[in-house]
Amino acid sequence: MFAVILAGSVSAADRPKIGLALGGGGARGAAHVGVIRVLEQMHVPIDYIAGTSMGAVVGGLYASGLTTDQIERALTQMDWNDALSDRTTYRELSYRRKEDENRYLTAFEAGLRRGHLTLPTGLRSAQKLRFFLQSYLVPVASVHDFSKLPIPFKAVAADIETGDAVVLDHGDLAEAIRASLSLPGIFSPIEIDGRLLVDGGIADNIPVDVVRAMGADIVIAVDVGSPMLKRDKLGSLFAVSNQVLTLLTRRNSEQQLANANVLITPPVSDFGTLAFIDAARIIVLGAQEAERQREQLARYAVSAEQYASARPVQSMENRKLDYVGAEGSRRVDPRIVRGRVRTRPGRPLDPEMLRGDVARLYGLDDFQTVNFSIRDDAGQHGIVFELKDKPWGPTYVRFGLNLSDDLRGDSTYGVLVNVTRTRINALGAEWRNDIKLGREEGIFSEFYQPLDFSGRFFVAPSIQLVKEKFSFFEGGHRTGLYDVVRRGGALDLGMEFGQWGALRAGLLRGRVRATVDAGALDLPQGIIKVGGLTSSLTIVRTDSPTIPHSGGDVLVQYYGSRRGFGGTEDYSKLSANGNQIFSIGRQSFLVGGAAGTNLNTTLPLYDDFQLGGLLALGGFGVGQLHGQRFALFRTGAYYRLLDLSADIGTGLYSGIFAEAGNAWPAGEHATVHNLHRSITAIVGADTILGPILLGYARAETGEDRFYFTIGKTF
Repeated sequence: MFAVILAGSVSAADRPKIGLALGGGGARGAAHVGVIRVLEQMHVPIDYIAGTSMGAVVGGLYASGLTTDQIERALTQMDWNDALSDRTTYRELSYRRKEDENRYLTAFEAGLRRGHLTLPTGLRSAQKLRFFLQSYLVPVASVHDFSKLPIPFKAVAADIETGDAVVLDHGDLAEAIRASLSLPGIFSPIEIDGRLLVDGGIADNIPVDVVRAMGADIVIAVDVGSPMLKRDKLGSLFAVSNQVLTLLTRRNSEQQLANANVLITPPVSDFGTLAFIDAARIIVLGAQEAERQREQLARYAVSAEQYASARPVQSMENRKLDYVGAEGSRRVDPRIVRGRVRTRPGRPLDPEMLRGDVARLYGLDDFQTVNFSIRDDAGQHGIVFELKDKPWGPTYVRFGLNLSDDLRGDSTYGVLVNVTRTRINALGAEWRNDIKLGREEGIFSEFYQPLDFSGRFFVAPSIQLVKEKFSFFEGGHRTGLYDVVRRGGALDLGMEFGQWGALRAGLLRGRVRATVDAGALDLPQGIIKVGGLTSSLTIVRTDSPTIPHSGGDVLVQYYGSRRGFGGTEDYSKLSANGNQIFSIGRQSFLVGGAAGTNLNTTLPLYDDFQLGGLLALGGFGVGQLHGQRFALFRTGAYYRLLDLSADIGTGLYSGIFAEAGNAWPAGEHATVHNLHRSITAIVGADTILGPILLGYARAETGEDRFYFTIGKTF
């Protein structure tokens, strides 16, 4: 698959062999790119590379034949917060899992076995980081002897059992690099050749000895390690733990640096280990430090002709695949895997298509890791997807939390516990069960059965028993509060549109019992039979279920109550809701709206359209505006004030929104002149509990409300 072509040859007698020893240091390791760029400009040839941790990342990519420009683009354009997370991005989840993300606190997911909760390991598997490496290393995927790379390369890891340095010079290059940067306590260790490996920095952070053993006469070492903290900075457990790790790496680094011919130490100590957002600045600092040592480096420079002949040029044979396989999963039927993969035998490997395949498989949310290997077996050239099931599955427990208070007496709270049994049969059936506690109480159970291995068509019977509160308004004032108990069942047929939507249609039967909880005793109450046709179209193209920065969503719903299906009354209602979001830097803008109609029928009071509440004419209370038809227009902007740690959330925001709309009773004409208007100002954070928002809304009528909410609406 891969060949290295030398335009000429330069004998060892003509010049000394030069090796690079690239040290670890997290994001500070981006400085290696700047150093290598200066060496290229000076025509200093590089014959060997050894790297530890981030030094292994940059060194391995460069040794594989990537240019410094390509590596810089990879480091600066990558979303490192996402790459360092094991969670699939919302945009890449399958639509079924998007539904979960919209309802549950999916940042915490546990398994359920024999009545006991089973927790994940707590350590990241670095699934996305490994795929990031694999996607750039596709041209050398079949090279398993690292000395056969365009530049011979070795990565250094550490055996967590013995503390010994482990030099990785063969196998899967992406796996070797991933092992070298397995930061203890952050990434899970990785097993290679029977040894459990972690970040090599604790044993040999700047591998001068390794690159010299490879044959280098001259070693250029680049040190980007953490500085030692002063006593006044050691006031926390995290700082002390970090200092202990730094002590280990500095001690072995000093021993190695004494044996280097040239030492380059870029001034990057002010940057944190995970400061990848500053990668572009760090690269510049690496180049500047190398420039300051130009005189010392110049003694190893060669002529342009000699440099061109010494620099390997990679040539990739674009062979067609003879087979595409999958292995490792005991739960997911191989036919489901094939239904999600677009890479096909008889075609050359397409890295972008491969990226989509891995994203779709990981988006199923069944696997802890999704990797691939390119193999040549018995004259057959192919690719095999390597799948590892989540050890805590296939029955999952998730939680949801919702609290809302308008500080005017209308408050709600709710806790949702979900238990979902996945992969019940070969087609991937699921049994989803929700238990709701709080202002709304009850259970919901749905059996979701795909009808084909692609997961496109499905049937979904469900039952529910729910008790909730319902406010009744007259003349803009709450006059009563109902206890409403809903019970019934439904049968839906549907079709999913890949990762971004679904169409459902079905039958609904049940009954609703309404009793007065508070207010006037002459309010209508009793039992209402429910029966009719339902359908919905959902399209979700946003990048987040909570506070999105791009994309759009649409929800269209229809319900037709029919006496022939057991309903008390004949009527129809159709509604639609949609939003579009786009961003410029940290500023995001939203435009959206909603509308509903009775389709020239008469909606009963208990099922009319309602407006009011946060971002639905927020100056009014929930349900304060109700009628046979409604329309709502909204626009707004919000700004990300502060980024949060990936373990806490995404960011802190402030925003302002303008809304106009109304709900019109029977006989009232809908015109722009009788629209109500409302302005809402919000500050909040997007966290693992969902959005936490504090808002103030005021309508043009003088109605106003404060809002405090935690979590997602379910």
